[in-house]
Amino acid sequence: MNYTEFVEDYFHFFQEGEEQGFNYFFHFHYKPLVHFAYSFLNNTESAEDITEEAFLKLWQKRETIESVSSIKPWLYATVRNNCIDVLRKQKNGAAYNNYIKKLPPRFAPDVTQSIIISESMHQVFLAVQNLPPKYQQLFNLLYVQGKEVKEIALELNLPLSTVKSQKARTLQLLRKQLPHLGILILLLTK
Repeated sequence: MNYTEFVEDYFHFFQEGEEQGFNYFFHFHYKPLVHFAYSFLNNTESAEDITEEAFLKLWQKRETIESVSSIKPWLYATVRNNCIDVLRKQKNGAAYNNYIKKLPPRFAPDVTQSIIISESMHQVFLAVQNLPPKYQQLFNLLYVQGKEVKEIALELNLPLSTVKSQKARTLQLLRKQLPHLGILILLLTK
């Protein structure tokens, strides 16, 4: 059985209301969608809630989904629309207004770019989980918490040169795991 047949089997299970079909698509798309929603809301809990709501709607509409290839665009469009609704409803509309100001002149967000960034970051975070614990910790301190190298050296009681070399090694290991994301990894070197 090839990959396409494998996915089509899960799509069939999904349309028939079998949990294993839903679980396959949930597992495959959940984390990238949360990253995508977070790019709008800057709130992990809200991003997770909106993503879960999108999957609930998908499950309710499973019989009307025509093909496996339509699931991903449907989910991204649903999450995007729900994020915009949340921003619109927030107190005084300040967050929504800030979002609107960032839109390109044609008044439509570049959803494709957001999807690519979300999925790329998801791949990076999966790759980070494969790093040795000390490199995972360093990645978290540098890129998730946004700390400076000097600050990390003090916090971990390590020489500055050690933190710098561990940072370089972390990025080198990530480049090996994700050669197709070379540009994104280069952005992390700054």
